[in-house]
Amino acid sequence: MGDYHAAFTILGSIIGIISYIPYFRDILSGRTKPHPFSWFVWSLLTGTIFFAQVLNGGGVGAWISGITLIACLAITVLAFKRGEKNITTLDWSCLAAGIAGIGLWILTSQALIAVIIVTITDVIMYIPTARKSYWKPYEETLSTWILNTFKWFFSIFGLQTLSLTTALFPAAIVLANIFLITMLVIRRRRISETSPSGASGL
Repeated sequence: MGDYHAAFTILGSIIGIISYIPYFRDILSGRTKPHPFSWFVWSLLTGTIFFAQVLNGGGVGAWISGITLIACLAITVLAFKRGEKNITTLDWSCLAAGIAGIGLWILTSQALIAVIIVTITDVIMYIPTARKSYWKPYEETLSTWILNTFKWFFSIFGLQTLSLTTALFPAAIVLANIFLITMLVIRRRRISETSPSGASGL
């Protein structure tokens, strides 16, 4: 069974590393403009999940969370410099909810409750990115979100201890990513249909 978990973890880790390459490329070229609030809170939350998985027997399956944490921190720095500048009241509300979620996590000593809180908070932080992406669907790198979905999917099978505590977070991310990917594809298609020149981007 050890080889089974390790294989999925290695596969997910490789996909995870590859997935961020086009994202960083597009940020630096100005094509992708990540929402700073989303990535800031995702950095904090991914760090929380990483340590929760390690402490609760996630084993090598937690490596993917660790890789994601490093990427999120780097994207957060770039997002505040090169990311979305149109910050709305909804975005601020989501940020406040994200910070509150982290506060609730700190107050609880039960791992499962902490993961539930963090998972809900993480999904909430998709809202600023989804709002921005609805109006500017070409300012996200679609391939990164697709690859990240596979990364988190494989991470579930890489967990040495499969439980609600270790699997809830990655499972929720898979579903949230599928929603965002679907929205990006639909919005891009509609823009292409209404604009003769269309738009380009991955």
